[in-house]
Amino acid sequence: MRKYIWLAFGTAAVVWSLVAWTGYAVVANLGGVAASIGTVPGFTPEPFSIAWAAAQIRAIGLNWIFIVWLIGLTVIAGLAALVKRMMGRQFAPPRIKPHSAGSSFPN
Repeated sequence: MRKYIWLAFGTAAVVWSLVAWTGYAVVANLGGVAASIGTVPGFTPEPFSIAWAAAQIRAIGLNWIFIVWLIGLTVIAGLAALVKRMMGRQFAPPRIKPHSAGSSFPN
């Protein structure tokens, strides 16, 4: 049963990573387009211009996506540990060795 729980939480982590990766790609591409508007290729944007502000906002957005992704993975791992702890220890049932009840025939 524990294998399935870890498999479920591993799948949740992969799905969460794909969602975060998709958000990262969207912000990177749209932010890159927004930062490139109004700039001259080969020159850095003027400080405090629209292109400069868009580049700063893009960088902040990408950092926040990374932070939220880390928080999400921490929550997923914490839930996995909590579920594992709530299940308690699972021991194999004791094996009872068959024995003869005074018979001369071996089992």
